[in-house]
Amino acid sequence: MSDPSSLSRPWNQGEPSLGELLSDPVCRLLMQSDGVTPQRLSALLDRLQANQCVPGRPRPSLLVS
Repeated sequence: MSDPSSLSRPWNQGEPSLGELLSDPVCRLLMQSDGVTPQRLSALLDRLQANQCVPGRPRPSLLVS
């Protein structure tokens, strides 16, 4: 895992990227404790991105069984 001090950024550099957030040790521990795998989260985010701006398309179900 990364050195936690390398993950902090000055306030004027904006928000961290999704990759930075997901590589954060605390985030990884929370995901693990919640039973969230990086693969399932990635699949969910891919579905959200693919369906976010399609006019006329019904909202997809984001829940997977």
